[in-house]
Formats: sequence, structure tokens, C-alpha cells
Amino acid sequence: NDTLTRETAATILGRNMMLQDSPGEIMDFSDARQISNWSRGTIKASLEHYLVSGYDDGTFRPQRDVSWGEMAALMSRTIGTPIQAEGDYTLGGVFGNVTISSPGVTLRDTVISGDLYVTGGVGLGNIKLENVTVLGRIIASGTGESESGGASILMRNVIADELLVDNLQDNYVTIQADGITEIADTVVRTTAYLEDNNTDDKGLLNISLEGEPGTRLTLAGRIKEVVNKSPDSTVQVAKGSVKKLTVDESATNSTVQIDRNTKVEELNLDVA
Repeated sequence: NDTLTRETAATILGRNMMLQDSPGEIMDFSDARQISNWSRGTIKASLEHYLVSGYDDGTFRPQRDVSWGEMAALMSRTIGTPIQAEGDYTLGGVFGNVTISSPGVTLRDTVISGDLYVTGGVGLGNIKLENVTVLGRIIASGTGESESGGASILMRNVIADELLVDNLQDNYVTIQADGITEIADTVVRTTAYLEDNNTDDKGLLNISLEGEPGTRLTLAGRIKEVVNKSPDSTVQVAKGSVKKLTVDESATNSTVQIDRNTKVEELNLDVA
């Protein structure tokens, strides 16, 4: 029943957009030490993503009640360029984030300076990314298989440093990477299906399962390297091959399933 402060508003939005807390001191504001410990990491990350700002006098005023105008500005920066209706989109160069919240969207020939969010609002998905470069992260929260039976998110010729697979409702996420897609790191926090049909030197180069206990990751295609860090989890190689699969010591009571006619070239079991 309390009013919403500036630091609370920034923290709620930052966590909802799955920003990782940034360590270290905040040097941008003269009153930075007044920012609460529980919000400091998220606010620092929001600053680094150009989502929050201070006042002209160099203060942030974290405990001040957020105004309607400030909340609107914060929401606008966080969402960035919204895509809210199905159809084909070519955005060219975009400064800031892009948020897809509708099924049936094809985004092509676009360079995004911030993050690309495929939100849970896309339902069963049918999201296609073609010739898209993301200088930030791709956050995939779309759920389930599309109505045609394919992946809910299809990436073709997509370049990004990081892909984060995390559904806030803990629903199933299906992703297929085709063409000349190159994503350095893929972090999976919820149950998901990943299919990589790229060549051996492209695609989803490093995949890490970091979900809650009970998370299941199903793999298909030409998978390069996978590390399981989730306890009580399951990694299934359903079809295709995996070059290297490692079960970390933190992944206690986890299971590896290698289906018939699949291949794992190197299997490392570090778990106790």
C-alpha cells in the first residue's frame, strides 16, 4: 500500500526485463550512497543500459515518490521500440531496445543497439528473426510450439553476444537457429527446446543450463558445447549431435538422456 519510490520503480522494471545486477559503486549521482543495497545492482545495470537518469543537479533521489511523467519515461526507455501487432517489420538501425509482444511477427534486416525482448505476450509465438543483429542481448520468453508445429522463435542469420531463455511463467520455450546465426553465449533458465542447424563454427556456440531444480533442456541439430549447472535437471539429446556436454558439480541429481541415433562426442561428468 506504499507509494512507489524511484528506486523501487527502477528495480521492478529492471528485474522484469531480466537485467543482471551490475557490481561496483554508482558514480553517476552525488547522492548515490542513498540508494538502497537491494536496488543498487539493478539501478547500476539500468544506467549502463540507458534506462534511468537523474536530475539536472546531479542527484537521483532514490526515495522520492516517482511521478507519472517519470514512470512514463522509464517505461518508454525500457520497452524501446514496441512491436504490438503481427506482420513483417524492417526497422533498419534502432537505438535502444526493441520489444515484441505479439505473435506472428517477422523482423528482418534490422540492427538493434540495445536488447531485443520477445515477451511472454507472443503466446505460441511464430516469431521469425531474419538478418537481425543485436548489440545487446536477445531475451526469449515466448512459449510453446507455434500452431504450425515449429519453433515458437525461429532465428535465421541472427548475430548477438547473448541469448537468454527465461519465461516468467516457467512455460516451455522452443527456439530454432538456422542459416548463418552466431550467438556466443546462450543461458537457459527455464524448460526449453533448442535446435541449432548451423555449421560447426556458427550457431549457438556455448549453452549453459542455469535454471531452478527440475528444469529440462532438450537439444537437437548440431550442438557445440553445453554445460549443465542446474540440480535435479534433465538434459536430453533428442536428435543430431553434441560436441561437448559437461555436467557441472553444482548439477547434483541431474540426468543426461542420449536418444537413439544421436551422438555426444565428449561427455564430462564433474558432478559429485
